[in-house]
Amino acid sequence: MSYPSLLWKKMLSECPDPADDSEMIRKIPQNVLTDLGLEGELRPSALRVLRIPCTAEEIPMRQKLFAATIGSTVFAETLDTLRESTEELERLTGRIDRAQNEDERVLLFPAVLQTWFETADQWAALQGEENRFGEIGRHFASVLAEETAAECRKRLEELSGRRQSGLRLIIRGGQVYAAEGQNLRRVQLEEAFDRMGLGDDIVSARHPSFAPPSVIRAYAGVYSGYTEMLRGFFAEYRDFFFSGAHDLHEIAAYSAEISFLTETARYFEKLAENGYPLCYPECTHERLAELKDLRDPSLLRRQLSGEQVVPNDLFMASESGGEKLNFFILSGANGGGKTTFLRACGLAVLFFITGCPVAARRGRMYAFDCLYAHFPANENFENSGRFVNEAERADAILADATENSFALFNETYSGTDEKKSEEYSSRLAETLYSRGVFGIYVTHIHALTGGKIPTLAAVIDESDENRRTYKIRRVGGTKSSFAADILEKYGLDRTSLQKRLTVCGKEAKHG
Repeated sequence: MSYPSLLWKKMLSECPDPADDSEMIRKIPQNVLTDLGLEGELRPSALRVLRIPCTAEEIPMRQKLFAATIGSTVFAETLDTLRESTEELERLTGRIDRAQNEDERVLLFPAVLQTWFETADQWAALQGEENRFGEIGRHFASVLAEETAAECRKRLEELSGRRQSGLRLIIRGGQVYAAEGQNLRRVQLEEAFDRMGLGDDIVSARHPSFAPPSVIRAYAGVYSGYTEMLRGFFAEYRDFFFSGAHDLHEIAAYSAEISFLTETARYFEKLAENGYPLCYPECTHERLAELKDLRDPSLLRRQLSGEQVVPNDLFMASESGGEKLNFFILSGANGGGKTTFLRACGLAVLFFITGCPVAARRGRMYAFDCLYAHFPANENFENSGRFVNEAERADAILADATENSFALFNETYSGTDEKKSEEYSSRLAETLYSRGVFGIYVTHIHALTGGKIPTLAAVIDESDENRRTYKIRRVGGTKSSFAADILEKYGLDRTSLQKRLTVCGKEAKHG
């Protein structure tokens, strides 16, 4: 098969099937889309595509597609036209596949090829584009220039000019209809059908309807000369278009690919219209994730514009300045923006590795092979049942995640007592950190912070401990960051207390 895919750097026949849930295809788990709040934002068909990470070569290719599509009315119209012609071609090829006799296949074949040539012309018109559209356009231009295709097109035009003006078979929506021509009186048509014993099968000229096999056979019999020409045409080009290098069945896949592109582009257009920055991070071979002014696009559902969302920076690397920064513990005050930051990071990674724009000012990122997430389940569990469920989900991530993966954890092992939660959380975080897995572990367990795993904290206003800034910053540990700031503010830190004790001692001595 020689049709190049729009979304993958492969031929259409080689592309992963988004609907295939077998273990043959490495996919982002379904729960990740749920945890990140994407379900309901895009149709299931688009979400299935988002579960398949791109390769490092495919990411910039797909980024160019979105850059050309988002905000472009011209491209939107072009894609709609391509999708419609592709869907029509799919209906017609399906009708040939379901044909009840050879006559029906023969009579439908010219209509199928006419639609294919129209579709090929539309693609070829894009050959000047410097993106995947252009690559596919150049491919179709070369196919149209092939001797067999050019000769077929010429023959098709000749056959069209010799089409009978009497009874017409109308191709509409992948169906065959029979209608009366202007130059053939109704009575003559009825007589011809009566002589063939098919008088009861004639279709009304005023109300075209699906032509049954008997009508198609009658047409082939009445116009036997024209039909024989079509038989020869069908025999000559059938293999080229249905089993050869240009199998028309494969081209139908463009419809789903275009639908994914246009629907997902509309999602990002809505973000941009509401003030969310969009960028296309550089795909780097260095194992890192670096983003400037990252925002959580899911906050738009709460009617928050991009200007209202507090941005945060992200920097993670397998090694930087002699320190491993692939995995972080994130802690801090309740309502401080930890989950929002976690979700923003998850959506950024998901969109990047599927070639989509990212809600940030700029950045660069490694092409992670998968994204995992462990957020609190919505089900109601007894304490023991919830802990078992959380442990099983965490173990599954631990079994699959590699140093090329990204994993998010939000209050994992919360369904048990604090001591057990600390033990399991510490073991999981340290294993992932040591393995080189990229990720963030949100927790309220302060004992996990300040150790060998680097720590992030949700910052509060130093002048008002009840006001959240929603800023995330690197700290030595939460007990020495926001907690220490509060203690110092109220004179309850070690230094302040020692000073007070000294003063009190002197006052007592001189009292």
